[in-house]
Amino acid sequence: NDSTEHKRFDRAWLDAQSPGRSWVYPDPSRTPSTKSVNIGVKHGPGETVRLLLNDAPLVTPNFAGSELSSNGQLAISRWRSVDIEDGQNRVSAIISDASGNEVERLNTELWYVENVTRARVIEADSEFIADGQTEPVIAVRFTDDGGRPVHAGRIVGVDIEPPHQLKTSGEVGIDRSLQDAGGVAVGPDGIAKVRLQPTLETGLATIRIELDNGRVERLRTYLKPKPRPWIVVGLAEVGAAQGAPLSDGSDGDGGVSSDG
Repeated sequence: NDSTEHKRFDRAWLDAQSPGRSWVYPDPSRTPSTKSVNIGVKHGPGETVRLLLNDAPLVTPNFAGSELSSNGQLAISRWRSVDIEDGQNRVSAIISDASGNEVERLNTELWYVENVTRARVIEADSEFIADGQTEPVIAVRFTDDGGRPVHAGRIVGVDIEPPHQLKTSGEVGIDRSLQDAGGVAVGPDGIAKVRLQPTLETGLATIRIELDNGRVERLRTYLKPKPRPWIVVGLAEVGAAQGAPLSDGSDGDGGVSSDG
């Protein structure tokens, strides 16, 4: 959660860290869910940090202060509610010593991805079951052309081709109500769960997705019957097991039976 991520990096966390300067949060590999982010930078005591966003200095009100470790050997400086732009954001942390001399510059990129231009099925997070009771769930990851995930909360238009149908319900909840309207909400890591009506129709299921570059993407998956446990039945020839002779079709006197 972007709004509470900074709470994990408290003094107890700082006390467990090794000396050195580094970017702490947010994780540059993850797409922020909003265009307002919190930023943390680890550095030495007595040092100051100045942030540049897209080569422009951040305004003072964003600075939330610095905190020292218990032994006074490390510090973390924090910024709150820093507004970023769509797409690429270049962030530089300029670290200076007590005399004001620059000692290190940390550079990173934050990407805010709004537009969906690619989609693919994530099999590990899906349930391709067609048993007439279970809701098939198809997990789809939405990204930009660079493979960066779309931000959480983004709504993407989807549909399912016959004979299958999207799951609709009167249940309260953002995922369900949005899907009733033909859209799904993207969650963490750009993944949305597309839920289908329970079905006995196995075979090809096709999802139709409206991308922001004007293309229509069709993702095809296969629904399978629910695996059933094997039942092993043992057949024992009781008579043979007890050493009794097997019948050869003759009667008790050794004659061949006949109908007349």
